[in-house]
Amino acid sequence: KLALFVIALLVAAPVVAQVQKPKDRLVIAIRSDFQPFTFLNAEGNPAGIFVDIWRLWAYKTGKQIEFISSDLKTSLENLKNQKADIHSGLLFSPERSEWIGFSRPFYEVGISLFYPLKQGKISDIKELSGQTVAVLRGSQMEQFLKKDYPDIRIFHCDTMEELIKGSREGKAKAFMLTTPVGVAVINRMGLSGE
Repeated sequence: KLALFVIALLVAAPVVAQVQKPKDRLVIAIRSDFQPFTFLNAEGNPAGIFVDIWRLWAYKTGKQIEFISSDLKTSLENLKNQKADIHSGLLFSPERSEWIGFSRPFYEVGISLFYPLKQGKISDIKELSGQTVAVLRGSQMEQFLKKDYPDIRIFHCDTMEELIKGSREGKAKAFMLTTPVGVAVINRMGLSGE
């Protein structure tokens, strides 16, 4: 893997023009596939570092919270359509900041480039010029590649498992994810060391 840069996860809420009265319950959009930060446990309940932080916040403030779990695309739609009041944690991007208000960073995370070892070592992302990298559709990594590395072709995926499968099958030379999430999904799929 190749660490590219460090970014901050931020609490995000839609920018709404009118003043809203406080609600009894704060509805929080979370991703069901963002382990170790947010995911569904074996019983199908929200779990992870950010879920624990929000539960502690609710305990300390006496506020009621509710989690809506989904994939990245749906979690953003839930925020945009005001089905959720806030997102548990998002990577900042200028495009998202046009319609989302971000908090100050509360957690920094690295982004890594993951690739099958059988394809040989990648020392620099510039080596992938003219090649294909898999990213989650609508992710900050997609925006990063389009802006900073336009010579790298993008293979769009809807799930993290598709990222890995595409890379293993040669549809993409590598895939990009936040480092802890990439490591978690590789370990969950039993592919560590490949």
